[in-house]
Amino acid sequence: MLEILILWHMCKSMRRVVGPHQRVGRYQLMLVAMWFAGEFGGGILGAIVGYFLGLGGPDGGPLVYLFALAGAGLSTWGAFKIARAATKPEPELIRTGGFSVIPSPNPAAPGNPELPPAPDSSGHAESDDSGPDGL
Repeated sequence: MLEILILWHMCKSMRRVVGPHQRVGRYQLMLVAMWFAGEFGGGILGAIVGYFLGLGGPDGGPLVYLFALAGAGLSTWGAFKIARAATKPEPELIRTGGFSVIPSPNPAAPGNPELPPAPDSSGHAESDDSGPDGL
């Protein structure tokens, strides 16, 4: 019963992680499925470890249960990592032609709205002021 309450609380936490603008149901379903798969896999691994340690029968029960809980915890952690990675907003990228997935560190790259003034034909940058000589 305690595991069901923990799983219910984790599903509520998943709603906060995913955000209100995403479809949270699929991530909650993934969380529940990964919880049970991790618990089952951890229990199997615990039974195998218990067999090799000579803890067969009733002596191996606590070890199997601990491994099952560890498997459930690890799979839940994985479900939250997947949900965070899938719903993370992508950064704004500068389109420079070619590889548009790589952000440009150059502030004077084409497409950057904050470009410095372009040089004129003499090589000097155009500006609004006429300089100290008034030319």
